[in-house]
Amino acid sequence: MNCEFAEDQILVACDTPLADPDRRALDEHISNCESCSKFQAMQAEADQMLAAKFADLEPNASLAHRIRDAAFDPPPNRTPAWLPDALNAAGLAATVGGLAALGLGAPSTMVLLGVLGLVGIVCYPLLLMRTE
Repeated sequence: MNCEFAEDQILVACDTPLADPDRRALDEHISNCESCSKFQAMQAEADQMLAAKFADLEPNASLAHRIRDAAFDPPPNRTPAWLPDALNAAGLAATVGGLAALGLGAPSTMVLLGVLGLVGIVCYPLLLMRTE
């Protein structure tokens, strides 16, 4: 275990218990590393100070309710599930129709379809990530 990973594990262990193998590996590293040992002691002291300072505070009921709602009821995806596929099908139909109307040869048609396919590969994930 290196020090950077050990420090990450120390921070995780402040909030949640580590699994036994991880806890043993971290304890072994800390027992052999003065820097990480000091880091753990500083984190434990900071956690105790913060816990003592804010022990009497409780979150506003409205805030707690909003946090709980956001955590358990994420907003729905506003993009209908069928829309990306419908747009792809419409785009393909328009492309094939347009290429047929132009009367291009097979190599030119393949190049244009390839370019349009690449554009679709880029635009499709962007459409799925849309959150309006």
